[in-house]
Amino acid sequence: MYAVYARQSVNKKESISIEMQVELCKSAVPEKEEVTVFEDKGFSGTNTKRPAFQEMLALVRLGKVSAIIVYKLDRISRSLADFARLLEELESINVKLFSCSEGLDTKTPMGQMLVKLLIMFAEMEQKMISARIRDNYHARAEKMMPLGGTPPFGFDKNWEEVISESHIVRECYKSVIKGESLDKIGKKFGFTGTKAARIIRNTAYVMCSADVIRRLTGCGFKLEGKPEDFRDGFGIVSIKSQGDTYIAPGSHRGFIESELWLAARDMLESRKISSNSGSGNTSCIGSLIICGKCGSSCYIRDNGKGRPYLYITCRGKRDGTCAGFKGLRLEAVESYVIGKLLNEIEEVLSGSNMFFAGNSDEIKETEDFIINGLNDSEETVPEKLFALDRKRETLLRKNAHKANIQHNVKKMWKALSFSEKKAVTRLFVKNIVVTDEETVLILR
Repeated sequence: MYAVYARQSVNKKESISIEMQVELCKSAVPEKEEVTVFEDKGFSGTNTKRPAFQEMLALVRLGKVSAIIVYKLDRISRSLADFARLLEELESINVKLFSCSEGLDTKTPMGQMLVKLLIMFAEMEQKMISARIRDNYHARAEKMMPLGGTPPFGFDKNWEEVISESHIVRECYKSVIKGESLDKIGKKFGFTGTKAARIIRNTAYVMCSADVIRRLTGCGFKLEGKPEDFRDGFGIVSIKSQGDTYIAPGSHRGFIESELWLAARDMLESRKISSNSGSGNTSCIGSLIICGKCGSSCYIRDNGKGRPYLYITCRGKRDGTCAGFKGLRLEAVESYVIGKLLNEIEEVLSGSNMFFAGNSDEIKETEDFIINGLNDSEETVPEKLFALDRKRETLLRKNAHKANIQHNVKKMWKALSFSEKKAVTRLFVKNIVVTDEETVLILR
């Protein structure tokens, strides 16, 4: 069965309708193939929590779908991380993804590469749109104006305390301090443990104090505005922006005492169980590194004297089954891998194999040929000079085009958050095999 997926977040004159998307997609389906249409109207592409999309995925996982056809790839998702996970899943179960307007087929190597690049740029476009909203939030936060949006549970639309709800919020904090689990707290008040955790971590409820500000900044939160703008007793608003979280002085009154709020946060933090994700959270390549000697996965550690340098260590060495490496620094391997990754992206965007140093050699050889042939034929020299000039122009244009692409790719990479860099790396890189002597990049 072929699945046709169409999505439209907002009905605008310049956007293509769901009906038109479906018709265009159907025209790309081979004859005699069964087609099922899935439509999500009024849903954004920033996440995959859409009813028709999830229904389609359920059939895909049951093996009832052989191919998915969309009008454009951004109909699937504008999130690089979401798309990376989906593409990996579709590849693992041999389901083809085809974009009829972009003419891309994920079953071809070049199609896979271009698909990944298009999704990267689609997300960048989405970020540019949302950046204006974030800028407005930051500007309002600096002036201590209400930020708009939907206030959390416990406040009405004007950010005034709702007594019946604020009582439940307070009980959630007290229950955490008593040692109750988040799931138990959620069931007690008719919601999930996830919602209970959000309530405990939300800065909007706390009555601001110097201790709260010190705690938050110590945990990595950045101040939006001046420290003196945070008024005792007022709430604190948190703003997520490009991988960082800012705290801004709220214009509303908090209703959870700072001592209670801090105690509940401490209790919640103390319950965290250490997970095997250190390497993945330290470097965008951490989880992809493999020992070239024994084939074991590697992890990243510091040198035991703080964190001036990070090193790559084979798990086999820790287990006593491998000699491991001698002082293999993460910085050198990471720099090499990222350089190769960006070169791969540049090559695809440049049209692949378009730019080589051989172009300059070719012009030099032509020049030598013309100089040597000056005494042989006067008639052919002007033609060859003209051809040489054309080659020079072509080379200059290509080199200028490549330089522009290199600048844009490097600029895009710098603008990505840590999690997005991890997603991009996983899209293109399958494994990184390291030894004492060399690093080998295995691309997907």
